[in-house]
Amino acid sequence: MNPPDFIRQYVQRFAVMSDEEALDIAAHLQRKEYTKNEWILRAGEIEHYLYFIEKGLVRRFFERNGEDITDNFFFDGNPGCAYASFVTQKPSRENIIAMENTVIWRMHHRDFEALCDKYRSFEHFTRLVGQWLYVLNHERVCSFLYDTPEERYEKLLKERPRIFERVPLYHVATYLGITRETLSRIRSKRK
Repeated sequence: MNPPDFIRQYVQRFAVMSDEEALDIAAHLQRKEYTKNEWILRAGEIEHYLYFIEKGLVRRFFERNGEDITDNFFFDGNPGCAYASFVTQKPSRENIIAMENTVIWRMHHRDFEALCDKYRSFEHFTRLVGQWLYVLNHERVCSFLYDTPEERYEKLLKERPRIFERVPLYHVATYLGITRETLSRIRSKRK
C-alpha cells in the first residue's frame, strides 16, 4: 500500500482531507520494517516518531523490578507511539517492540508539528485522535478501578477477539493486570 492510500484511509475515519493535503502529509511519512522482537523504542529514549501500523503487531510496555507490564498492543491499522514522550519530547518510560514482522509508516515530530500548523484538517485529525486516545486510556484506568479481572477479560475479547491468536498469554495477562495463572483459570471457566 502506498502512503497516500494508507494515510487517507486512516485519516478519513476521523476527518476530511483533500487530495493535495493527503499527498503532502504522505510525503512526510517514512516506511520502516521491523522484524519480530526488534526494538522500536527503549525506555529512556525520546520518542521522535508517530507510527501508523500498516501490517503487524507492536507491544508497548513498562519494566518494573525485572518484570514487564504491557500497556498496549498496536495492531494493523492502528496509530502508536510512546505518546507522552512524543508530545513532550522528553525521555520515555515505555518500551516498544515488534511482536511480529511489522511494517509501519512513521512521521517525525517536527513534521507532525509543521503539518498541524499548515493544515487545519490535519490539526483537526490529530486533535480527534488525541481525544479518542484519551478516552480509551480513561476507560482502561476505570476498568482497573471498577471491573473484575473476568470483566476485563470479556471486554478484551469483545474489543479484540483475535488477540489470543497473535499475542502470548503472559503478555495478555500483564495487559489485564493479572497473573498468567489467573488468566488460565478465567479462560478455563469460560469454556
